[in-house]
Amino acid sequence: MEASFASYCCLCFILFLSLFPIQSVSQYPYLGTANQTSGCSINDTNSTPNGYYSCDVPYSSCSSYLIAKSKSHNQDLGFYDKSIGNTNLLMKAVGCSCGEDHLYRNITEYNTTSGDSFETIANHVFDGFTSCSIGINASSTEGISVEVWLRCACPTQDQKNLGIQSLAVYMVQPNESISSIARDLLVEQDSILEANMLSNTTQLYPFTPLLVPLNTSETFKIDPSNSDACVSQHLDLVVIVASIISIAFGPSLSLALFTIFV
Repeated sequence: MEASFASYCCLCFILFLSLFPIQSVSQYPYLGTANQTSGCSINDTNSTPNGYYSCDVPYSSCSSYLIAKSKSHNQDLGFYDKSIGNTNLLMKAVGCSCGEDHLYRNITEYNTTSGDSFETIANHVFDGFTSCSIGINASSTEGISVEVWLRCACPTQDQKNLGIQSLAVYMVQPNESISSIARDLLVEQDSILEANMLSNTTQLYPFTPLLVPLNTSETFKIDPSNSDACVSQHLDLVVIVASIISIAFGPSLSLALFTIFV
């Protein structure tokens, strides 16, 4: 009788939980399509730019990264902050915010120069990390400050629970695959698949954004200046050392050292 009552209570609890939708770990679908090209036209300018990741909480924010391969070994940094280690990868750290329109973006200013157009600004100055919807016909105006939306995204709560520190937006290049991108960035292939709602058979298209989840150590590798990642790395090291000392000399000494260093 008691077992039957316990089973009944368990079933009721499961039914209760089913009333509340569980947020997906990968709420951001891959934005690439076969019809997407690098070209721009006046029709691309509208109030709701395509190719931006959705968000639920306006005014929430996080740190994000834009990563792309350099076009040549002697390419200047352009709008990027630095190259990553000894690789041909370029990186820019950005603050990512959720707008009232429920789209993530980093808003940056760009001063137009002679010969600028929608296409040159979107695809050459900012390497496709923005759409052509920059709100001004730059081809007819020089020396004007343009507000540019850069693509970015923040981890979902479920991703944070899995240890995801940040999301990088990687610009796919011709002939690249999920496995090659994961290898270049030293991350797990499955994490990229899950973050973008992709399967192993999904085709990637050049010059489209792809989300790359980064845990604490992966974030620290590309951006040692990230204070959150730096602190987490420090704490992880302290915990490891404390565990070793605890095994060798006892928990009292371990606790004392942990208190000193933390």
